[in-house]
Amino acid sequence: MFISKFAATVAAGVLVATGLATSATAAAPFRDSVQISNNLDSGTHGPWAWDLLRRSVTITKTIEGANNAPDTYRVVLSDSGAFTTIKGAKSPQAGVTISRAVTGSFSGSYTFTVTSTSAPSAAGVDNSYDYGCSIGGSCTKPAETSAWPKLYFNDPQAEVTPNHDWQWTYRTCAETWRNADPAVGGNSGDITGAHCDAQVTALAPTVTQPDCGTTRGELVIPAKKGVRYEVRGKAWRAGTFKVRPGSYRVVAVAKDGYVLRGDRRWRLTVDEAKACPTPTATPTVTVSPTPTGDPDDREATPKSPTLTQATCDDKTASVSIPEVPGVVYKTSSGKTVEQGKTYSVDPGSVTITAEAADGYTLADGAESEWTLVLSEAPTDCPTATPTTTTHVTVVNNIPVPARVDTGLGGLAK
Repeated sequence: MFISKFAATVAAGVLVATGLATSATAAAPFRDSVQISNNLDSGTHGPWAWDLLRRSVTITKTIEGANNAPDTYRVVLSDSGAFTTIKGAKSPQAGVTISRAVTGSFSGSYTFTVTSTSAPSAAGVDNSYDYGCSIGGSCTKPAETSAWPKLYFNDPQAEVTPNHDWQWTYRTCAETWRNADPAVGGNSGDITGAHCDAQVTALAPTVTQPDCGTTRGELVIPAKKGVRYEVRGKAWRAGTFKVRPGSYRVVAVAKDGYVLRGDRRWRLTVDEAKACPTPTATPTVTVSPTPTGDPDDREATPKSPTLTQATCDDKTASVSIPEVPGVVYKTSSGKTVEQGKTYSVDPGSVTITAEAADGYTLADGAESEWTLVLSEAPTDCPTATPTTTTHVTVVNNIPVPARVDTGLGGLAK
């Protein structure tokens, strides 16, 4: 709503009541509401948004006229609804070009003083109005907002005096514009169509404490769209990581186009592992020698599998699994593949992961996943040159090429 739509028409001689009605006139307020659609909202620089709103009306008698004089009423209009900005139009306050159509909500109110010889009634007011406005065209309205109270009084001589207290506030997720009479603070802010970031709630990271006899626990960094995580100030990808005992500060950071809500900082503690209970030895149990050192101190660094593409001589591609102590290689389906073996694979892609074997941990920062892309066998291979065959005939146990004079009375055939 804009002030030009509510230009006050102050009628001379109208009494503006500031007190309550006398006890003889203290009746329950009259109430009504209507739905308004397709309203073209105007700012200081012209139309800028489409409105859909619910308008509530409350009318209270404040002074009862004496000797057939008109009664005095206080009328309150309260609006609440939604709006959509018009891309390319001028913003309502600064007049900058609105960059995109965004939706928002608004609410506001306007009060009036009315003098009338008739009591308020909604007999001539519909339940809803479609203004049917068009940009640059006209609107079909029963009345302008500044004259709206007259719809409820069947008195041609009724006088409507707007008070200087109208105000509406418009909000999107990124901007706010307040449209108000100078007497109550005036206009402020603006709606320019600024982009609203999507809200996202970060998932909390977790830790698993070390098992007895080990030196490391696990820190789990969750995967969440629009969120990345930092551990001790450094970016970490989502996954489960073996970590030493200590305190870990984890911070969630919103990616571009997102804004975080809820918790975003955590301090997690990994404790020292408790001692394992001593097993009870029995004469029938043979205990294998214990490897020297703490088993979890033995680190293994996985090596990358070797990819061999299909060639003209060998039409089948293959993947060779390296031999690395303390490492277990698996396919993406979880099937274990043997070290030192070569596997034939079809064209496409195959993912191999590496895990620590019992008694080992993977070295910090070690690569543990590979996606290998296998190409189709080449189709432009050279054609093999045919081999010339010489036919040989055996004569008297002596191999003799065909059509060679054997000295035996003619040519061997």
